[in-house]
Amino acid sequence: MTDWDSALLERLKGGDHAAFERLVDDYAGPLFRFFVCDHGNHHLAEDQSAETFAQLVRSIPSMRGDAERLPAFVFTIARRIKQRDWRKRTMPTDLIDAAHGVPDTGPSPEARLEAREQVAAAMMAIGSLKQNAREAMLLHYVEGYSIALVSEVLGERTGTVKSLLHRARHQLRHELKTTEAQT
Repeated sequence: MTDWDSALLERLKGGDHAAFERLVDDYAGPLFRFFVCDHGNHHLAEDQSAETFAQLVRSIPSMRGDAERLPAFVFTIARRIKQRDWRKRTMPTDLIDAAHGVPDTGPSPEARLEAREQVAAAMMAIGSLKQNAREAMLLHYVEGYSIALVSEVLGERTGTVKSLLHRARHQLRHELKTTEAQT
């Protein structure tokens, strides 16, 4: 993700089309991952990402703070989208079925099957985490955001975020070892 400066942020707040395109380029992937890691539904994640950008168009002019606050602003909007009416929709209960929709890229059928099983096990393990822990892991470990920024997005103290990450890593290790032992 590229750095945003105050001039670019002001252009974005002023409705500059090129600045908004850059916002979409910078945040489309991270937002999609943020949503799909929550529920495993690719189509719903695309809808939620689109809704987040639509909300950002309406909200960005009133954003307070400098360009460093932009990631927190974006993901705070995304959390609100996720917590809103999206919960009313039916989510896939079997993440293995959702994993079948992932394009095959492995060299052999056996390797693809093993990879799918590993992805499904990881998604199941991630899905077993509480929402704040799941979001903290995604934002920190996948997107590379600082503990301070994750803390701001989640509305938690930095110590709480560190604890969430520690417990989530421990739980994921345990879940994945248990799944591996069962196979």
